[in-house]
Amino acid sequence: MPASAVLALALLLTLITAPAVRVEVAGSGDALVSYFLRAGDAPAVLAEPAIGEPYFCHALHLGTGEELPVELEGGTLKVVVPSAGDVEVECVTALASKTGRVWSLEFSSRHPVEVVLPENAVTLAVEPEPALIQLAGGNRVSLFFGPGKVRVEYVILPPGQASPPPADAAEGGGAVPSLAYAALALAAVAAIVAAAAAFWLLRQRKFRRP
Repeated sequence: MPASAVLALALLLTLITAPAVRVEVAGSGDALVSYFLRAGDAPAVLAEPAIGEPYFCHALHLGTGEELPVELEGGTLKVVVPSAGDVEVECVTALASKTGRVWSLEFSSRHPVEVVLPENAVTLAVEPEPALIQLAGGNRVSLFFGPGKVRVEYVILPPGQASPPPADAAEGGGAVPSLAYAALALAAVAAIVAAAAAFWLLRQRKFRRP
């Protein structure tokens, strides 16, 4: 099995099971950003570049249930962890901006990241192409990316509107569609099918009798 296919499958499985960062965008453009971090040694200070502009943060030690203070210094979140274990940091963040009808968000993450768009949001441009697209419930779309820079432009349709707006929906400048929503969904399905097939072939070779 080609090494590239194995790496792609490993990345896909990692994104599905445990994205290290989750960005849940509200209709207002604010976002709840959750960072899932680990302190191997303790006591320790965990430092994580902040996504967007946080204006409220708190942290929880998932092993002990202890609330931990969070400081923001020069765009970096810092958490003092007294004992080893997993830590979840949650921040309410100003993230997406709006031009006309088009919302846009752009950030960088050094971890795999899941972006959950608002209800009834339809993407106009997504960079890079997501590794996976899922429905997140409540008519919301969830996009999974590897580490790096992420840019998403979208519009929020009125409830019950079935079709996306035309390409010139960006009033006052802004976005030009680079990926159709349906094409993204089909690409995601194709990626999942290919990964599943590769995994099945790997198992067949592993357990085949000599």
